[in-house]
Amino acid sequence: MQAAGNSEVAETSGGGGAESLDRRQALQKIGVGGAILWGAPLIAGTANAQAQGSVCGDRTIKWSALNQDPLGLPKTVVFNDVTVTISEAFYGGTTSYSPAGDPDHDVLTGPYGGVGSAAVSFLQLYQSAKNNGGRTLTFTFTKTGPGTPKPVQNIQFWITDVDYDRVDNTVPIVPGSGNYDDRVTFTPATFTRVNPAGSNVTGTGGAGANAFQNTVNGNVSVNNIGGSTRVTQAAPISTFTLDFWCGDRAYNGHHAIFISDISFNSCT
Repeated sequence: MQAAGNSEVAETSGGGGAESLDRRQALQKIGVGGAILWGAPLIAGTANAQAQGSVCGDRTIKWSALNQDPLGLPKTVVFNDVTVTISEAFYGGTTSYSPAGDPDHDVLTGPYGGVGSAAVSFLQLYQSAKNNGGRTLTFTFTKTGPGTPKPVQNIQFWITDVDYDRVDNTVPIVPGSGNYDDRVTFTPATFTRVNPAGSNVTGTGGAGANAFQNTVNGNVSVNNIGGSTRVTQAAPISTFTLDFWCGDRAYNGHHAIFISDISFNSCT
């Protein structure tokens, strides 16, 4: 395992425009003694251009490709043109929860949340359930090298296992009843959600009562579609936060959600 916070070169996709340009260069014909040869040195140079260039395209933060389980935060993920920094802070008395064999920040291979092959790997967020307490994940995008802000667009990923379980409906809640109430909030509050058929997730992703949450009381199993939604931020942004917190239906329980691989486009 690598130490927490080390830079990782993430798997990239896209960049088709620049790849086509390199191929055109590589396929230049060179005349030698009347014969036509393909320019092999240009083909060799193409690999360096791909590794060191600033070509934009579709990118994916693949949790399973970071080769660290459980994942250490903060984490820096490096692409050719953009660097993503992921950091975390707890608040409201919430703490990380890592029972044996099922730790916070566990990196898991799907399927999860009933989404099938739509997502490859997931990051588990597992914490104590404290009323209005939780954690903030901050994602910051900068230009690789200069370190200046780098807006990206079309950020997409799945959030699964969003649920609440209020075993005891008395007021006040009986101590030790182990209730929890998953809430997810984004800043900026411009992320939209698309639910698969069978999902009971509601809300706009905004603060307080507008948070993404489940409408049906009861624990949702980890591969049940009932707590899953796909979120999207279409417009360019250079940073966002995801708050995973507990509503006011908790007492001494623990709760978790799963975040899938995160895709985005860096051509802004």
